Amino acid sequence: RRWARPRPPSDLRRMFDAGVPLEVSQLVLQYMPWPAQVAVSSGQIVRLWRVGAQAPRRVLSAHRARVVDVKFFPAGDRLATAGLDGAILVWGAATGDVLRELRGLDEAHEAQVFPQGDRVAAIGSGSAVIWDAATGELLHRLGHRGAAPGRIRVYPR
Repeated sequence: RRWARPRPPSDLRRMFDAGVPLEVSQLVLQYMPWPAQVAVSSGQIVRLWRVGAQAPRRVLSAHRARVVDVKFFPAGDRLATAGLDGAILVWGAATGDVLRELRGLDEAHEAQVFPQGDRVAAIGSGSAVIWDAATGELLHRLGHRGAAPGRIRVYPR
C-alpha cells in the first residue's frame, strides 16, 4: 500500500517573502500537516509559521551556531532543533520557549523525534545519542568520537 506524503503548501514562497533575508543554501524546512505549520531555519534562527500567514508567529533564537535540522514532535506541540553548537533544543511551538536543552554531542548533524514523542535522537561528532524527551536524561550513546557522521532513523516500537 502506498501512503501519500504530505506536501508543503503552494504559497510557501510567499511566507518567506516577509523582508527577512534567508541563506537558501543553508535553509532547513520542516512541514507539519496538523496543525498546519512550517518551521524554517536559516543560520542560528528558526522561524515558525502558520500555513498561509504573512509573518512568522514565533522566532526561535537560542543556538550559538547554525541550525542544521528541525523536527516536529508527532502532536505538533513541540519541535526539536539540532545545531552545530552541539545542542539539541526542544521548543514549545505555542510559546517559542526552550523547554529542554539536550547535550551530549560536540556538534549535532541531525535530529529525530521518536514516533511516540517520548524520545529524541541525534547524530554528530561520531556518536548517536538518545535522550528521554520529558526529562532530558541521556539514555544511550552509540559510536565513538572521531568517526564520520552518518544518518539516523527511528521507528515505532
